[in-house]
Amino acid sequence: MLLLMSKVSAGASRAFGRPRSRWGRLGTGLLLVGVAASLWRGFQSWRIPVSTASAVTAPAGELAMQGGRLVRTGETVPFTGWMEERHAGAGLKSRTWIGDGRLEGVSEGWFTNGVIQVREYFVGGISEGPVTRWHGNGAKQSEGTARAGKLEGPFRRWHDNGVLAEELFLRGGQPQGLSRAWFPSGYLKAEVTLNDGKIIARRFWKDGERPPDSAVAKAEGNP
Repeated sequence: MLLLMSKVSAGASRAFGRPRSRWGRLGTGLLLVGVAASLWRGFQSWRIPVSTASAVTAPAGELAMQGGRLVRTGETVPFTGWMEERHAGAGLKSRTWIGDGRLEGVSEGWFTNGVIQVREYFVGGISEGPVTRWHGNGAKQSEGTARAGKLEGPFRRWHDNGVLAEELFLRGGQPQGLSRAWFPSGYLKAEVTLNDGKIIARRFWKDGERPPDSAVAKAEGNP
């Protein structure tokens, strides 16, 4: 449930010829407008329980799928409440709201150091709305928007130093148009043009070889 972004990163690595390197972009202004629009649509669709303060909590190991719904061991009624997983050291690993046996609302995961790792939302068991991941140092790693379980629209990823690493536009879960990648230094690394995930053209540069837009990459990273 919390692997949507990592799957996209793995599939994208082939475009730039190196791991984690196939992302596209629109113009800077258009990209930001697209992100805002996508997030607004996401806010209209994902749901968070009205009251969860006294909700039941169950370890993930006590829930099993029956007839397409999560049911607690020894029970027959679909589970409603928080499903949790914990690290070996007892720290919280993940927490997901389950409604009538299906993922409904927020789902979050944490690193062993307690820093949040991922947050996404579900409607009827399917990822729908903003999907955000973080590095172990707390810096944002990536952000996008899911539609019916697939990432749609602008997607961006950052290096752990806050510098923009990749940006692309997704359609039906596939990169579309011009994708760009940057080195941690902020210098342009690659440009790839794609059509439904297929590479049409691509160019590469060494670190520091082509500086244009490096300032933009730094400015759009995390504070």
